[in-house]
Amino acid sequence: MMPVCPEKKLRLYLVTAFISLLIFLLSAEVLVRSFLPFNTPDTIRKYSLQYIGSIFARHRLKPMGQTVEEDSDKALGKKGKNEEPAGRFFINDVGYRGPNFSKRKPQGIKRIIIIGGSTVFDINATDETASETRDWPHLVERFLRNKGYNNVEVINAGIPGHASFDSLGRLYSQLWMYEPDYVLFYGAWNDIVYFRKLTLESPLISLYAPYYPNSNPYIEYQGLLDRFLSSSQLYVKLRNQYYSWKHPVGKEGVIPQGEYQDTYSAYAVRQYRLNVELIVDTCRNIKAVPILLTEATIVSPDNSADERKMIGYVYPRLTHAALVRALDEAGQVIRSVVQEKKVAFIDLAKELNGKRDLFIDGIHLSTKGGEEVATRVADFLASQLKEKSNARNFD
Repeated sequence: MMPVCPEKKLRLYLVTAFISLLIFLLSAEVLVRSFLPFNTPDTIRKYSLQYIGSIFARHRLKPMGQTVEEDSDKALGKKGKNEEPAGRFFINDVGYRGPNFSKRKPQGIKRIIIIGGSTVFDINATDETASETRDWPHLVERFLRNKGYNNVEVINAGIPGHASFDSLGRLYSQLWMYEPDYVLFYGAWNDIVYFRKLTLESPLISLYAPYYPNSNPYIEYQGLLDRFLSSSQLYVKLRNQYYSWKHPVGKEGVIPQGEYQDTYSAYAVRQYRLNVELIVDTCRNIKAVPILLTEATIVSPDNSADERKMIGYVYPRLTHAALVRALDEAGQVIRSVVQEKKVAFIDLAKELNGKRDLFIDGIHLSTKGGEEVATRVADFLASQLKEKSNARNFD
C-alpha cells in the first residue's frame, strides 16, 4: 500500500472537517427551525414602534398613517400572528399617536397639545381603530365633548423616551405651527434618568446624540453580510443573544450601565427647571396657554417589597431613597415655576401618587389610571374653557 503524502493527508483532514462542520450546521439549522420560533430583524421591526432621528429631539416617531402592533413576543415569533398584540397604536401622518388632523387649525377649533414621554403616549392603552384611540389624552377630548365642548381637539404629542428638552425642541420646531390654544406638559421620569450623569463636566449636550435608525441592530441589518447570514435561523438566534448581551433592552429601551447611586448633581435639577421654564416661555411666545402637570408615580418613601419590584430602578440607576428625592425635587420644580410664572397647574402627583391600582409599573398608567388622569385633566380644562367663554361674554 502506497503511503499518503502529508499534503494529501492535510487536505483529507480539511475536507472531512469541512463536511463534518457543514453537516453539524445544517443539523443545527434544522433543529432550530423545528423547535424555536422564527424571527429576523424584519419581523422585530414589523412589531415595533419605529423612530427616525431629529436634531431638535433625539428621535421622533416615523410618520406612518397606519396602525402599528407592538409586541415583543410576536416580533420574536413566540406568538401567533392572529393573536391579540400587547399594544396597538395608530401613528398618524405626522408621527403622533391618534387620528390624522389638519395641520392648519380649522376655524373655531380649540386645539390642545399634550407633550411628554411614554406616560403621555400612554403605552398601556391599546387602540381599536384610528378613530377609537384609548390613550388618556384622547380620553380628555372625549370627556370634554361629552361635557358639551364639541369644538375641542386634542393632539397627543407624547413620544416614548422623550424628556423635557425633547418636548421643548418639538414645541418650537414643529408644534407651534399647529396653533395650539393650550399646551400641557407632563413629564419628569425621563429627565430623572439623566440626573446621575449630568454634571458640570458632563453637561446635557454631551450626554445625548440624535437617533440613527441603522444604529438599532434589533430592527436593522448591520450590512449586506448580516442581511445574507440572517437567512439562517441559527445565525439569527446567536445574533439575538449577542445583541441582548451587548445592548440589553427593557420596557423603556436600552438599559443604562453603571453603579446605583444615592446622590445626583444639583445641575441636573437646575437643568430640568430651565427646560420647564423654557417650555412655559415658548408657549406664551406662540400665544398658547401653558399648563404644567406633576407626573404621578407609584414611588413613595414607604413602598412595599412588591411595589419596589414594579419600579424601573435600572434606568435612572438611583437607589430607592435617591429616586424618591429626585421625584420630589422634580415636583417642587414644577410647583415653583407655577408660582413664579403664574402658570395654570394640575398637581396629579399630589392626587394620585402611591395608588398601586393606577399603575402598571412605577410610572406608566393602568387603564384605570389613564381614566383617572383624563377625568382630572378634562375637568380642569373645562373650567378653563368656561372661564374664557365667560370672559368673552362679559367683554
